[in-house]
Amino acid sequence: MPFRLGKKSKKNIEELKKDLEQDEHKISLEELYTRLDVDPRVGLCEEEVKARQERDGLNVLESIRRVSSVYIFLKQLVTGFSLLLWAGTALCIFAYVASILLRDTKNEYLYLGIALAGVELISAGFSFMQERKGSKIIESFIKMVPLETVVRRGGEEFTIDTKELCTGDIVKVKAGDRIPADLRMIEVQGLKVDNAPLTGESTHITLTVETSEENVLDATNIAFFSTSAVEGKGVGIVINIGNGTVMGHIAALTATIQPLETPLSREISHFVWFITIISILQGFILLALALLMGVAMGISGTEVSKEAADLVLIDDNFASIVRGVEEGRIIFDNLKKSVMYTLTSKVSEVGPFIFFVIARIPLPLGAITILCIDLGTDIMPAISLAYEEAESDVMKQQPRDPFRDRLVNSRLLCIAYWQLGVIQALAGFFTYFVVMAENGFLPGRLFGIQKQWYSWSINDLEDSYGQEWNYHDRKALEYTCQSAFFVSIVVVQWATLLICKTRRNSLIRQGMRNSVLNFSLFFETVLAALLIYLPGMDQALHIYPLHAQWWFCAVPFFFLALTYGVILTYLIRHYPGSWVEEEMYY
Repeated sequence: MPFRLGKKSKKNIEELKKDLEQDEHKISLEELYTRLDVDPRVGLCEEEVKARQERDGLNVLESIRRVSSVYIFLKQLVTGFSLLLWAGTALCIFAYVASILLRDTKNEYLYLGIALAGVELISAGFSFMQERKGSKIIESFIKMVPLETVVRRGGEEFTIDTKELCTGDIVKVKAGDRIPADLRMIEVQGLKVDNAPLTGESTHITLTVETSEENVLDATNIAFFSTSAVEGKGVGIVINIGNGTVMGHIAALTATIQPLETPLSREISHFVWFITIISILQGFILLALALLMGVAMGISGTEVSKEAADLVLIDDNFASIVRGVEEGRIIFDNLKKSVMYTLTSKVSEVGPFIFFVIARIPLPLGAITILCIDLGTDIMPAISLAYEEAESDVMKQQPRDPFRDRLVNSRLLCIAYWQLGVIQALAGFFTYFVVMAENGFLPGRLFGIQKQWYSWSINDLEDSYGQEWNYHDRKALEYTCQSAFFVSIVVVQWATLLICKTRRNSLIRQGMRNSVLNFSLFFETVLAALLIYLPGMDQALHIYPLHAQWWFCAVPFFFLALTYGVILTYLIRHYPGSWVEEEMYY
C-alpha cells in the first residue's frame, strides 16, 4: 500500500535526518567513554543507572501503541456511510414497532432492518480485516524488541530486562542475540549482524571497532537496535535507547504516515458519497410526498520497505509493469460494468414508490421484494462481471484522467437510470397492470383507489367487472402483483447482464467464456423461481406463486433492452469520436 506524507510526517523526516547526524561512530572510544561517563571494564553503578533512567526513560518504543481489535472493529461501525445504514435500521425497527401498535404487523420492516444491519456488519468486517493487516506493520516493531540482555554493571555481569538498559551500559552480544539498543562496538570477535529489519539488505555485515564511514547507517562499528547477531560475539556500549534509536525513529515515522488513497479507492469513495447523497434526498422526497398524500409505507525487502514503496516488482521484470497496467485497466473496466449492472435496477425499485404516492394505486413493489433483488438475485451477476475478459481495446485507450474519468460518471448514470432503467421499470409496470387486469382491476380502476384498497373496514370493494373484494383478498392480489413485478426485473436483468459484458466489443466477439457469469444467469433464475414457488414464501416474505404466462410479460422488454445495448455498442465501435461515443461510452 502506498503512503502519503502529511506536514507532520515531513517534519518528522527532517528531524530524523538531523538526529542521524550523530558522531558516536566517528569519535575515539576514549572520547566516547568520557562523554558517557563510564568505565568499560566496570560499567555503570546502580545509582548512575537510576539517575539516567529518570533522565532518559526506559528502553522502550513509546511511539508504538497496540490498538485493540475490538476498537478497530467498532470504529468501522461509526464511519459516515455506516451511520446512514444504522439510521435506516433504526427507522425500520421503529416502523415495525409502530405497525404492531397499530395492529397491522409489517414483518417486512423487521426483515429490512435486519438486512441493513447485516450489510453494515459484513462491510465493517471487511474493513476491519483490511485495517488489521495495515496495523501489523506497527506490531512488527514490537516483535523486534528482545526480552533480556547481558549487561556489565559494577564490575559484574547480569541478565536484565531489556527495557532497563540506559545509555552508557556495557552490553555483551553473541550469535543468535537480538541487539537490544544502538551499540558502539568496543570488542568484536568475528561478529556479524543481519541488518535486514532495518535496511532490507540480505548481506550480513561484519562489525569492527573503528570505521571511516561518515553516515551512521553505513558505519560498521554500530550494531543497531532490532538487528540480529548471526555469527561471532562482541561487547558494545549503549549510545541510544528506545525512541532515540534509529529503529525508534523509523517506528515513530511509520506511525505518522497515512495510507495514500489510490485512484480506485478514491473512485469508490466518490461513488459511495454520491449514492449516500442521492439516497438521503430520495428518502426526504418520498417521505414528504407520503406525508402530503396521507399514506405511510416502508421502504524481497522488509515489511517496512515494501509498505512504503509505490511499486514493488516481485519478479524484477519491468514487463510486469505493462501487465500490471493492463490488469489495472481490466479491474477498473469490470468495476464500471458491475456498477452499471447494479444501478440499472434502481429505477424499477424506486419508480413503484413514486407512482404509488402520485397515482394512488396499490403498491407495485414491496420492500421485501427489493431486498430479494439487491441482496439475492443481483449479487452473483454483479460479482461475475469481475471475471469478465479484457476487451480488445483495453491497451489502446489513452491513460485515464483521474479528475475527469470517474468510476461513476454522468454517461453511466444516464444509461443506467434513464435508458436501461426505464425499460426495466416499464417491464415491471406492464406486468403489474397485466396481473391486475386478469384479476378484474383494469388500469383505469386502479388510479385513486388507494384509500379504499388499504381500508380494513371495506370488504366489498368492486373491481372493473363488479366483483367484490375483501381486505385480505386484495392484499393477496397486491402481493402477487409485487411478485410479478419482481420477476419482470429479473427477466430484464438477464439482458442487462449481457449488455454489461462489453462497452465496445460486440457480444459475439466478447463471447460467453465467462463461466462465472454463465452460472450467475442460472443462479438468479433458480433463486427467483425458488422465492416464487417454494412453499411458505407467501407467509414468510409475502411472495406469492405466479402463473407461468406472467413470466413472459417482460420478455419483449428483455429483447428491447438487449437490442438497444447491441445497437449502442455497434455505434460506439463503428463511429469513434462521434456524438454517440462522446455521450454514451461510459
